[in-house]
Amino acid sequence: MKQDLTIGLICPGGGIKNPEIEMAKYAPADIKLLTRQIPLAKIDPQVLSDFGDMADDAAKDLAAQGADLVVFNCTSGSFIR
Repeated sequence: MKQDLTIGLICPGGGIKNPEIEMAKYAPADIKLLTRQIPLAKIDPQVLSDFGDMADDAAKDLAAQGADLVVFNCTSGSFIR
């Protein structure tokens, strides 16, 4: 049985917080983390909808790189799409 797990993280880029740093800090040693930051210029419905389109592509890319699980870290973006 596979012990290691690869998690793909999609998050907005350019912000003050970096969720990938926090996840890496607290993740168990057998967890590998792949990240994709997507630029997010402002919070409005159109920008968040576009962000969702880019998140779809990022998820496919992370899966192709071996992510066993892909998570989306953008609360406001998850409400739009």
